[in-house]
Amino acid sequence: MSKQRRTALVTGGSRGIGRATAIALAKNGFDVAISARTVKEGDHDLSGSLQDTAAKIEAEGAHVLLIPMDLSDREAVAAAADKFLAEFGRCDLLFNNGIYQSEAAEARFFLETPIEEMQNILAGNVIAPAVLIQKLMPSMVERGCGTIINMTSAVTYMKPPGVVGEGGWSMVYAASKGAIDKFASVLNVEYSGRGIRTFTTEPGFVAYGERLRQFVELYHTVPVSPPESCAEAILWLMDSPDADRLLDKRVNLPSLTEKHGLLPDWDGPGTMYPKDS
Repeated sequence: MSKQRRTALVTGGSRGIGRATAIALAKNGFDVAISARTVKEGDHDLSGSLQDTAAKIEAEGAHVLLIPMDLSDREAVAAAADKFLAEFGRCDLLFNNGIYQSEAAEARFFLETPIEEMQNILAGNVIAPAVLIQKLMPSMVERGCGTIINMTSAVTYMKPPGVVGEGGWSMVYAASKGAIDKFASVLNVEYSGRGIRTFTTEPGFVAYGERLRQFVELYHTVPVSPPESCAEAILWLMDSPDADRLLDKRVNLPSLTEKHGLLPDWDGPGTMYPKDS
């Protein structure tokens, strides 16, 4: 492993945006650590796993570290950061992309959600990113550079179009995303003078595989995007000299990719990727 290669920790790296971003980083000279609960195919109902993502990263000639991790387990999250630093010695990018997934997080009314499950969701979506930042930022400060990218959501400012299960979302999920949405504004005041940049990003409506085709055909008025559109925007935030002007913004990743033409084989939100597929 070259000492000159940059390093990144990507949570939620088994599928979707995390997987696409980890692979894109590997293609662009990063060694990458990926974390998630799904280690191998079959561990989860959804397709995708850390092992599959790792194989794609290694195919790009990058060094990869698999870190099985439950975001609601604070000790496991702290241990994951320690393992990352022990392996790589430095952190150039922390991408807080993963979320705690459960029925309560996605499809329960407020009065039907146990307080214990609310604690798990807040632990996974708010406390876990905070633990990773506290663990990894000191090495960034010591070196005088580092980037943190936190994934928020449009639920932080949108009114639900319906109740959960009918186009809406749970209150506790929205609350957790509202919390992570505020991290960057404070961290950039406290640490920007020490070389640390923190971005707040949102993905819009992302789908992949056959679901992308289904949603593009079904939701004609909704700008559905592939996860690769988010990955390319994250690379732009890492390397573009113009990125710092977005530090105080909530960055819609697919829109950024479309604006700068970062994914040539894609015609923008609401279209297939690749466009001839």
